[in-house]
Amino acid sequence: METERPKIVCLSFYDQTYSRGSVYLNSSYVKSYDLFFKKIDTGFTASLRMTHLMAKNEKNTETIFVVLSPSHVLVLLLRLFWRGKIVLDAGWPLTDAAISRGFNLTKPWKMMKSVAIDFMSIRLATRVIVESAAQAKRVARLFKVRKSKIFVLFTGFDESSTALNEVDVPEIANLDTTKPIVAFRGSSNPESGLDIIAEMSKLPGSDAFNLLICTNTGNFNYNFSPNTYLITRRLSAQEITHIYRASLILIGQISTNKRLNFTIPHKAFEAGYFEKAYISSDRPAIRELYLSDDAVSFSQKFDANLLLNSILELISNSEKRFLLERSISRAYRERAKQELLGERFIRIILTNHSK
Repeated sequence: METERPKIVCLSFYDQTYSRGSVYLNSSYVKSYDLFFKKIDTGFTASLRMTHLMAKNEKNTETIFVVLSPSHVLVLLLRLFWRGKIVLDAGWPLTDAAISRGFNLTKPWKMMKSVAIDFMSIRLATRVIVESAAQAKRVARLFKVRKSKIFVLFTGFDESSTALNEVDVPEIANLDTTKPIVAFRGSSNPESGLDIIAEMSKLPGSDAFNLLICTNTGNFNYNFSPNTYLITRRLSAQEITHIYRASLILIGQISTNKRLNFTIPHKAFEAGYFEKAYISSDRPAIRELYLSDDAVSFSQKFDANLLLNSILELISNSEKRFLLERSISRAYRERAKQELLGERFIRIILTNHSK
C-alpha cells in the first residue's frame, strides 16, 4: 500500500550553498520532492527556540528532519522536542575538521567539545550519512554505533553553480599566457601538502608552467617561486569555474596525513566534473571514487621532485594527460554526478517509507 511522501525539512546554521548540502539540494531530482530548507540562528537561545517551534509545528506528522553538515549540534537540540526521524548528513565528524586545522594544546576544550558533539549527535540521529565507506567503518568503531545506521554518500560537486557566467580573477590577470596553469585549490592546513608544493615551485624546471595557489586565507609561512600566483581569499562559484577551465592540471591532497584515508577532498570531485588531469596521494577513500590508475596520477608518497616530475610529464605527454582527463570524467559521471547523488540522498532519507 502506497503512502504519501513525507515532508522533508533540512536544517543548518549556514546558507543552503554551504558545504556538501548544496550538491544534493540543488539537484533537479531532489527539487521534485516536498523538501524545505531552514537556516537556524546560531545563538543558543534562538536556535533552541527555533527547533522547538519547528518540532511543535510538525507534531503528529511523519516529517523527516535532516541536519546538514557541519551543524551536527542541531541533532541534540531537535531531539529534545522531536521523537521522529532525524537524519544527520555528517559527511565527516567535527573532530576531523578540528584535527585538520591543527590541534591547539592551549585550547584542549575545543577538541573535547567536538568529540562530545560528534558522539551525541551520531548516536541520537536515526541514521547518519558519511562521505566514504572507509569513513563509515571508522565512525561505527569510534562512536559505537551499528553499521546498519550509517549510509555512504559521496560529497560531489554542485554542477548547477557552473551555469553562472564566468568572471575574471584579478590575481591572475597578468600571468604568462604562453605557459600552462597548474592549480591547487584548498585549505592551507597541514594535510594539504602546501609545504611540498612550495618546495617544488623552486626546483629547476618549475618555470615551465604558471603555479596557481588558491586558499581561503594567507595564514601560512611557505615561500613560493616568482612564477606562483597566490589567491588568499574565498572564491566565488564564477571564479572557481574560470580557474578550473583555464587550468591544465590540478593538484590534490598530496600529504601523508592519516585523515586522507577516510576523506575525499572537494577538489577530487571538481577535477572529475571539469575533466582535468589530477595529481593525488593514493589513499583508500579516494580509491572508492576513482578505482583505476588511468583516472588519477597517484603516488603513495610525494616529495617535491616527484611532484614536479609528475607535472612535467603530464604537460609534455598529451596522450597520457588526455587518458587521465577522459577516465576521471567517466568515473565521476558514473559514481558522483549530481543527479545520482541527489537521488541517493532522497533514498537514504526515505528508507522505510513507501513512495
